[in-house]
Amino acid sequence: MQGWKCLCRIVAKYCFKCWGMREGGELLIYRIGQLTPQERENVTQKHQKERFYTIVALNFRLGPVFFHCKFPSHRFVRYYSLLFHPISPTLPHLPLQMNIAITGATGFIGRYAALALAREGHKIRVLTRPGREGAVPHPEDNGGKGHFEVFTGDLTSKDSLKGFMEDQDMLLHLASAHDHLPDEEMRAVTVAGSEALVDEAIRANKKRDRIQMWIMSSAVIGAPVYSYYRDTKRIQEKIFKGSGFEWTSFRPTLVYGVGDYRHTATIMRKCAAKGGRMTIPHSGRSRINPVHVDDVVDCVLRKIGYDKQVDCIYELAGPNGIAYNQFIDYTIAATGGTVRRRNIPKRWADLAIAMKGLFTDVTDQRRASAYFLLHHEHDITNARVELGWEPRTYEQGIKDCAGVSDWWKYETEEAALAAGVEVPIGRTALK
Repeated sequence: MQGWKCLCRIVAKYCFKCWGMREGGELLIYRIGQLTPQERENVTQKHQKERFYTIVALNFRLGPVFFHCKFPSHRFVRYYSLLFHPISPTLPHLPLQMNIAITGATGFIGRYAALALAREGHKIRVLTRPGREGAVPHPEDNGGKGHFEVFTGDLTSKDSLKGFMEDQDMLLHLASAHDHLPDEEMRAVTVAGSEALVDEAIRANKKRDRIQMWIMSSAVIGAPVYSYYRDTKRIQEKIFKGSGFEWTSFRPTLVYGVGDYRHTATIMRKCAAKGGRMTIPHSGRSRINPVHVDDVVDCVLRKIGYDKQVDCIYELAGPNGIAYNQFIDYTIAATGGTVRRRNIPKRWADLAIAMKGLFTDVTDQRRASAYFLLHHEHDITNARVELGWEPRTYEQGIKDCAGVSDWWKYETEEAALAAGVEVPIGRTALK
């Protein structure tokens, strides 16, 4: 039986690729329960006019599903979709309508993710703290596309989350307290907040058979240099693994992109200097592997269209590691800077840190120095093979960041907007 299923799966994919794509084929999927009767009628009429084939199938994860097919090989897709989960990474992106709850949507990666998912037609519910409602993305930021429902609550207040996961198909959890905050706050937000979300999901779905739990655990694959923030992220991932729900963990390395004023804009301004020297307190030979925020979101979108929805881990990084010196040189070239890079031996930097340590706490500096003793390359094979994901190189990505506008020349997004400079967050083209 397994061999027969495998054969049918291969035939369906091959037929769609050979005939459906060549003829401009499309396959649109709608979960019946998420369309109003009027919306369902409008969709059906539209597809009848365009000679779509309409199929209703029972999907064991989503329940009744509409399949609208437009290509000569429709009969193969019909057989395939009745036997299996209909989406596959080898097929073009398929817009499956879902109700998605998102935390951290006012942050750097979260804004990109919320806007992209809304563009795909998903209904987004955003958790935001009291007083932060104005920072939530709006449809006008998305070309008028998408719907954002604002849910006011706080991860540190379990009672405020009641109702957040009601009628949701998926949680995309990106919120966390970063390492510039006290340890107590990191523990309250990242650890206790994750436990509160799981409890709310259990309340909304006691059988734990409907809601998928997706998390972004950027620090989990970091270097073996101690960080309390990294510890809280590892605990967070374990909380969701043990929740009893289907879960997916995305583990990006250093994420950069338009709108990142904490890291990307800072290094770009330094590298754009005209003349002078930039001192690198180590050899610069250790390898890092940054990933563009658009590519991170692209991987999330592709995962929605993947038929293995159970317990997946994806490390997200660039296509290959680059030496830190190359990282700096590519950034200087992209920003048009003429600053000269100068490396000094790490032992000199460590000596300076030791001397400073006689008078003050230098724990953070010592950890930062240890970071560049190691290479930071990551295995992205899972995302490449299962999702067909292919990230851009840092050289191309940083050019994309510098080329959209002068957003990075300002210290904050507010300052850039006040100067009339566009900060096109979430609107750069996804691959």
